[in-house]
Amino acid sequence: MKFLRRPDLDTVTRVHIAAQALLSLGVYGEITRIAQAYRVSRLFVYKLLWQLQLLYELEACDPGAPEAIRTEVDRHILLLRLEGHCALERMSQILRQLGLPFASVGYISQRLAAYARALPKEEWTGAQIVFLLCDEIFTCGQPILLTVEPRSLAILKIELAKNREAATWKQHWDALAEAGLIEQQTVVSDQGSGLVKGCALMGLTHHPDLFHLLRPLAICGERLYRKALAAIAREHLAVCFACTLRNLPPQQAAALLLREVYGFSTEETAESLEATVVQVKNWIQQARRIMEERYAHSCVLVTKQGVCHQCVELDGFFNGRSRDPLDGTARTLEARLAILRETREAALGPWHRRMLRLVDARDRARPRGSP
Repeated sequence: MKFLRRPDLDTVTRVHIAAQALLSLGVYGEITRIAQAYRVSRLFVYKLLWQLQLLYELEACDPGAPEAIRTEVDRHILLLRLEGHCALERMSQILRQLGLPFASVGYISQRLAAYARALPKEEWTGAQIVFLLCDEIFTCGQPILLTVEPRSLAILKIELAKNREAATWKQHWDALAEAGLIEQQTVVSDQGSGLVKGCALMGLTHHPDLFHLLRPLAICGERLYRKALAAIAREHLAVCFACTLRNLPPQQAAALLLREVYGFSTEETAESLEATVVQVKNWIQQARRIMEERYAHSCVLVTKQGVCHQCVELDGFFNGRSRDPLDGTARTLEARLAILRETREAALGPWHRRMLRLVDARDRARPRGSP
């Protein structure tokens, strides 16, 4: 299973796996879920993810720039030396086979020496390590329990277990205690329920790692941010409606606004506009037809072409891969009116108020009779 090839996974599928893994970073259990969904190992998912991350990092600058090329070569040098334990001559051959420059033995030796000089000179021999690192990884659907000494990164114990429950973790640590390898009373790990309960059974103090400790705050902030963007997008519909309404004759615009947005009856609308009921009905019918035509021609939410540059916030809303405010509706004028009726009591934000003031100023400066 370790070297099982998957020729059925084409390039598009692999890109989808990598993209899902990138979007799921920081979400507990998502990499495992993706691996199970595609019936691949977690390592396979991580390798695709690493390649995608490397691509994005290099694309942030000019990939052909000398500094970007040297950075890529340095990554290969460190990987081959520290993980592959390759000799300098063999590293030089591999770099040449990959078509990378700066592949001479002399250059590789210089870069390794530079990294060595950059390391801190203080010795940690007298430092006291007061915690252990623990984690759960998976292979073929079974958990592997892992305990590491953080100073040397030595693996104190690694075992394939039937489950990752609290009692299983206690047995794992009991074996370490019998061997005299547990002197620390604190375990740092994620917040897996088995790990946390196992610490309690063993009498150890559990402390979440910084990433998992702050992740709930990040998730909460992201949810609030998306709610704010959704409100901005709905607010944009109100401003867009107001701007489009200005293209109608005054009687038609007033009739549509009073009847469809503010909930006036046809009779009340007619009384407010000093018109007959028949006139109001005709005005509303003509206004709806004109508004539908304008939206069908100009609104990118309907045409699905271009980007709506009328509202900077809405542009950012879509670039954030959020749902547009008309999603799930027929994208008709009636759908817009329904949203307007829901939000008519809410105050507009400062950006939209400023935009409407500019439109008012433009209309006042426009000569009478001009389009």
